[in-house]
Amino acid sequence: MRTLIVNGAECEPYLTSDYRLMLEKSDEIIKGALLLGRILEVEDICIAVEDNKPGAVELLLAKVSGPLRVKKLKSFYPQGGEKQLIKSVLGREVPRGKLPFEAGAVVQNVATVFAAYEAVFLGKPLYERVVTVTGDCLSNPANLLVRTGTPISALISFCGPLKEEPHRIIIGGPMMGITQAGTDVPVTKTTSGVLVLGKKSGRILEESACIRCGRCVRVCSTGLLPCMLGAAAERGMLEEAKRHGLTDCLECGACTYVCPANRRLVQYIKRAKAEAAR
Repeated sequence: MRTLIVNGAECEPYLTSDYRLMLEKSDEIIKGALLLGRILEVEDICIAVEDNKPGAVELLLAKVSGPLRVKKLKSFYPQGGEKQLIKSVLGREVPRGKLPFEAGAVVQNVATVFAAYEAVFLGKPLYERVVTVTGDCLSNPANLLVRTGTPISALISFCGPLKEEPHRIIIGGPMMGITQAGTDVPVTKTTSGVLVLGKKSGRILEESACIRCGRCVRVCSTGLLPCMLGAAAERGMLEEAKRHGLTDCLECGACTYVCPANRRLVQYIKRAKAEAAR
């Protein structure tokens, strides 16, 4: 293992919890990165931050030294994916079907690094995390330090009052997040955001047949054929889906976003992955 990459990219729209964490807990993140670097016995520790977070870049640059370095990355989606980050930072590609450590790197999110610091230096278990609570329905969006197990209804109430009745509530970001059926869902250690969207921004467009335009192929950061993969996944053809790289899909949602036919490609792929794992 040669490199530890601390992922501060946070490329999903709306989400700013990692940015807030880097601004307020930079010393702790640096100590946590050095701790993990020592455990992993790496030669290089890089904190990777997108250039749309200038405050975090400047703050970390002023504080790092020794084996630590900060790399400012050009902002694009999905920069925060492990394989994309390794390519941006180290110029190496993780082969299809392989894991990042086989390319000589380990990637850890800034929130994970901060949690490692608290666990070792403070003896504190992971029972809370920073969550972005936002959306056009909320009057007072904010980043909140929330205990795990807290229902998202409490977060929405805290950031209210509501400007309009929510049309869709998503845990996570708008590209990779999961729409919720209600607000009694608890915050977990992986809850990065809660999006409360109105009718305009949360509407679901009507799906039509694929027109073979190739837009999904052009935006796929993994080099897959989402149109073919999605078609196989939709029909339950798992072996065909695997042949088209089912397990290599990041589920970033870029293909669904650009599709003029509003094909729900990433949803079909997620469902196929769940079926393949049974």
